[in-house]
Amino acid sequence: MPLDWYPRESLSPDQAAQLAPWCCGAFIDPLAGMATADNEPDQATMEFNAVDGLTQLNQNLLSIDGDIVVSQGYRQIRNDNSTTINRGDNTVSMQGNVEFREPGLLLTGDSAFIDS
Repeated sequence: MPLDWYPRESLSPDQAAQLAPWCCGAFIDPLAGMATADNEPDQATMEFNAVDGLTQLNQNLLSIDGDIVVSQGYRQIRNDNSTTINRGDNTVSMQGNVEFREPGLLLTGDSAFIDS
């Protein structure tokens, strides 16, 4: 679903009951409820999940062509194109369709630079 929009007929009965009668759907945050003290990004390690296209350029530099999800606590960043991970500098550079998510927040763009 684009930008987390769900039509009324695809919502659960509880979700649909919260809508006004004339409303045709709702935005549903997939990370709602994840922001807890145990899941703070600054206390969590960064994790990478890539489907394929991983190339190790040297000891610290990884290149990924294709889908990747970078997670740190309740924070998620997705990309569908080109990602470079520099483990020495602890940075990530992305080009493509990028989605940055935290509970209650969704940012989209065509590039991202992450310096953790």
